Amino acid sequence: MEIKWLGTAAISYKHNDRTIIFDPYGGTNKKLGCYSAQELATYGDIFIPHGHFDHLADVPAIMALNKAKVYCAHPTAQSLINLGMDQSRITVVAPGRKIVAGPFNIRVLKGKHIDFDRKLILKTLLNLRVLRYFRNFFKVLFMTKKFPEGQTLIYEMEVDGKKIMHMGSLALAEGENYPQNVDILVLPFQGRSDLEMYALPFVAGIKPKTIYLHHFDDTFPPISNTISPDKFVQNVRKDFPEIKFVIPLRGSEISILE
Repeated sequence: MEIKWLGTAAISYKHNDRTIIFDPYGGTNKKLGCYSAQELATYGDIFIPHGHFDHLADVPAIMALNKAKVYCAHPTAQSLINLGMDQSRITVVAPGRKIVAGPFNIRVLKGKHIDFDRKLILKTLLNLRVLRYFRNFFKVLFMTKKFPEGQTLIYEMEVDGKKIMHMGSLALAEGENYPQNVDILVLPFQGRSDLEMYALPFVAGIKPKTIYLHHFDDTFPPISNTISPDKFVQNVRKDFPEIKFVIPLRGSEISILE
């Protein structure tokens, strides 16, 4: 199976001749080489963990260029319908739902969105980057209102007997029965000032064999930032030296689970 990080939370999975994509969003930071809707439209069916703009905003333009379906929770589906999308191409899913997409056997789990801490909020707002990216700042505020979170989901996938737990936001919901000892935990790494410690309990609870990081790039400045995962990796390896890490390059495809 090949996995490719396309920036922000956008990740594609390819196995045999089938490709699916999560959260296709090109971003606004041209310095990073944003993916166009035409490029993102080549990756097949779309899965959305929650409805924020950095997961959903490009979906209508992408689906106008292909015949893909989108899978998402009801509130997120409503956001797409409000934008004029064909309802027949939207499959509403909820925790407990099972989906078969070619070789991908997918189970929908209840998730939770990360809570932004006060230190991060102040550091972001009281920063000269707000002036440097003034237009982007107000665009992000507008998009945040236009694309509410809705219900946050986590997707558990099984491919050739291997399990992947795909998270679109870094938090777990109380009462959900999450898998343990998964082969890959796909972990978004943005949204807190204390990520290197905050994320440790999720690793301890899931006990993955490999952690694949994403969402750590500065795709929509000044709200996003480039986040170094080095301290987090060091902290994990102190208690779990057997866990492997994949810190991908934007646009790079690697073979995994072989």
